[in-house]
Amino acid sequence: MPMRANGASSEVARKVCSFERYCKQRMPRQGVTSVSRLFRSEVIEAKRGEWLGTIRLATPLSHSLLTVAALSVAVALVAFANVGEYTRRERTAGTLVPNAGLIEIPAPAAGTVARVLVEQGAVVHAGDSLVSLSSDRVSAALGDTATVVGEQLGLQRSRIEADLADQDRLQQGKRAALEE
Repeated sequence: MPMRANGASSEVARKVCSFERYCKQRMPRQGVTSVSRLFRSEVIEAKRGEWLGTIRLATPLSHSLLTVAALSVAVALVAFANVGEYTRRERTAGTLVPNAGLIEIPAPAAGTVARVLVEQGAVVHAGDSLVSLSSDRVSAALGDTATVVGEQLGLQRSRIEADLADQDRLQQGKRAALEE
């Protein structure tokens, strides 16, 4: 292709000239300036409607608030992931044994621990009481629990015997009535 002095090919120059003619036919009032040679026709068409104003898209306030809330949550999650700490839990099977060994201390009687008499880590000597037990045999409110339970069982037994004797008398009365 032959080149022109300003560096543009004759083909391009021919297209620009035809574009200028086209623009003069379509836009007789505005005319075509030398600027039109620098831009595509779409750019010139877009500039033509510029006197109408720019296009602005209005977004509702709720969209803005949701965006801010989502960004806040995202920042909080990232901050927690980088700085936050959490307790790690694992379930394992096994037995915990102290370093110095394990000592079993049997209780002299069965019962419930009513009071602990020593603090953890305290020094104890042979014969010191460690806990106070509350046995089921003696209660502070009822006294000797075994005696009270025995009395209640005796009362229940006597009531049941009385009910059986009443039922025997009723059955004997019914038999006597049927025989007559």
